[in-house]
Amino acid sequence: MIRHVYTSLSLGPLNPSALSDILNTARRNNARDGLTGMLIYHNDRFLQVLEGPDAAVEDCLRRIEVDERHRRMRPLLSEQVTERLFTRWRMGFCDIKELSPEARESVFALTRLVEVSANGAVPDARLDAILRSFLLSVGATKLVPPA
Repeated sequence: MIRHVYTSLSLGPLNPSALSDILNTARRNNARDGLTGMLIYHNDRFLQVLEGPDAAVEDCLRRIEVDERHRRMRPLLSEQVTERLFTRWRMGFCDIKELSPEARESVFALTRLVEVSANGAVPDARLDAILRSFLLSVGATKLVPPA
């Protein structure tokens, strides 16, 4: 099983209806494909965690990559895992205000780190530390899974 984290930029602000469409499609596809994860949308930036069978995650990422609602998709982490963080979330969505202070600060730190890396190279050690802090703090939160 693999966990993949990426960030990308929206082509423009998304209204609640457009965001709802994205989430509904993701939940339907993820239920079919055995995927779980979480999406954060803030300041026209997506941060998504996907986890599940390797081939299913890779297929999903290929579909996401060609989605015209965003650009500059950048992988942040791809690792083999034995347990899911989002066991009951086909695609959880978090308003950044709902995250713990630790998780929120990790999202901001990730955003800053990705934005300042001009040539696409993100320092692996810093990125890894921030991502792990984010994943640990999100895994520790008690947000209610979406219906």
